[in-house]
Amino acid sequence: MTLTVRSDALVDFLFHDGTYRDMALADANVRAHYDAHGWKDGTPNAFSSTRGYLGAYGDVRAAGINPLNHYDADGWREGRDPSAAFDTSLYLRFNPDVAAAGMDPLRHCLLSGAAEGRRAFPAINSATVQDGFDPLYYKLANPDVGASGLDARAHFDAFGSREGRNPDAFFDMNYYPANSPDVAAAGFDPLAHYNAFGWREGRDTSSHFDTSAYLAAYADVAAAGTNPLQHVLQFGVAEGRSAFGDLF
Repeated sequence: MTLTVRSDALVDFLFHDGTYRDMALADANVRAHYDAHGWKDGTPNAFSSTRGYLGAYGDVRAAGINPLNHYDADGWREGRDPSAAFDTSLYLRFNPDVAAAGMDPLRHCLLSGAAEGRRAFPAINSATVQDGFDPLYYKLANPDVGASGLDARAHFDAFGSREGRNPDAFFDMNYYPANSPDVAAAGFDPLAHYNAFGWREGRDTSSHFDTSAYLAAYADVAAAGTNPLQHVLQFGVAEGRSAFGDLF
């Protein structure tokens, strides 16, 4: 089947229908299927996570609301993120025309923004990031944690670190020990090692963040002796600073 027009940018035919390979839905029926059944176990597009949204936002989960409809109607206005892959506030911040138009930023990104080369940032909750751990990102990326009601940081410290779950958008728990074999051999927790020693030693957290380049480019951060990972998450991205790594 060849499609030229999607009936609804928020429910991508190819992405959503890929979850239901036993079904052959006409494009016009994809949104109807998602609204009636798919939201309970499917994912509508590359920047939305049904389970992630419900895991991160307990009030939406408790109300039994279709998460995509909630985001489109209210969630984006409330600053909620549809998944760990899309930051609502950052998209609006760097696209003031979209903000001024009062348009759902996710809808805009899917409908035209991505094609226009506008950048979508991963979810970063700068208000709650501490020592490189982002509770909201963690719950969006790990729906089982959010749905369980467990404290995100407590889960990471007890289980998530050993399971290789990433604490934020810029720290890869597999990349760090793979590129720091001495850390892996010593059995250090990767994030704890970076916070205590790694950033001062110029170690990178992932392919998305270059520690040395960040400190070299931003003398104010280096002079303040600030952990560059914490800075990029809390301030840097929102200020338009580069992470000097691969784009997401």
